[in-house]
Amino acid sequence: GKTQDSRGPLRIAAAGALGRFGDNRAVSALIRALRDTEREVRIRALESLGALKAQDATLAIVEALSDQQEVRVAAVDALSRVGGERALDALMDQLAQSADQRSVIQALSRMGEAAHTKLVQCLTGQTNRTLTNGCAAALVETRGPKSDQVIVDALRRGVVDPRIGMNGLAELKSPLGLPVVLAYLADDEPIVRRAAVEAASELLDPGKPDGRAVGPIREALQAARDRKNERRALVALLGRTGSARAANVLLPLARKSDDLGLRVAAIESLGMLGPAKADPVLIEALGDDHGSVRLAAAVALSRVAAGKSASQLLEQFEKGAEQDRSALALALGGALQHTKDAGVLERAFAALTRTRGAERDALLEALARNTEPSTTARLIKLTQGAAA
Repeated sequence: GKTQDSRGPLRIAAAGALGRFGDNRAVSALIRALRDTEREVRIRALESLGALKAQDATLAIVEALSDQQEVRVAAVDALSRVGGERALDALMDQLAQSADQRSVIQALSRMGEAAHTKLVQCLTGQTNRTLTNGCAAALVETRGPKSDQVIVDALRRGVVDPRIGMNGLAELKSPLGLPVVLAYLADDEPIVRRAAVEAASELLDPGKPDGRAVGPIREALQAARDRKNERRALVALLGRTGSARAANVLLPLARKSDDLGLRVAAIESLGMLGPAKADPVLIEALGDDHGSVRLAAAVALSRVAAGKSASQLLEQFEKGAEQDRSALALALGGALQHTKDAGVLERAFAALTRTRGAERDALLEALARNTEPSTTARLIKLTQGAAA
């Protein structure tokens, strides 16, 4: 009875309370409340109908989709909770409209398998781009079986916006998606190329080297010519491949590119490739005039330096200018991690006695990356001495 009260706040409270009783005898009163002059009453009534999963109210809820935006969003949510074929069809119709599409996508994702089937049908038989884009985005949210294959097929048939499709494949971390995404790196539209780079970056994992991507990225890099930002993004993407094949493209750029940003990107990417015989170029970059190049080289060497480079890096550390020695110690750690040369390790410990403060800390961290038992024993002895 309070849903008909003359006082608005009381009607709002009553409409909200009826959904919490779990009693379907409230449905008729809630349907009447959908015609209330107070917007908040209509919203509370929709929330309660959704909570009651009142399929008898589906048509009334659908009518609320023509109401104000806040009410439409509440109606979309209610339909997803009510469920059933009529509710699903209404949501699919709403998906074809640009307004409130995000709330519809989230609602469909809550409906699970039933929505998944409808969304697959949508992408295999529709040509309305607004609808198919919404279906692709919703399909990603449902995480249903073979969603990535459906989106790949839709992209190849051109029924989905490339940016929507590639973003979906990236969110799904789809192994099927990479070849499709790489094909868009040379697209005529800059916004599509940018989306392809972002999606490929998500799909590539340096820890799982994938040489398939090197060729398409190299070709896109050549086509980019004077597009500086795009070239830098593509060079960074080469590092994400984790493939030693990418070194052939990166090494010349890391050595002598006139574009400082591109050179730094190439050096950073070399640090993601694992053993790629890049040590000479990276060690040379440690002496560059630009601090950003020196730091990038130090970080890269800390990741990929070979053990045989330890002696050369230690020599640079011993002779290096004070402002560069922390970066040199960082690079040295990568090489010390892989060396078993007792002479080099002895020199590194001897250098500890000639360093202070941050430099000493950095050199200690570099030594700690070496797992030789003798190194561990000496580090333990140092801690015992410090404690004393």
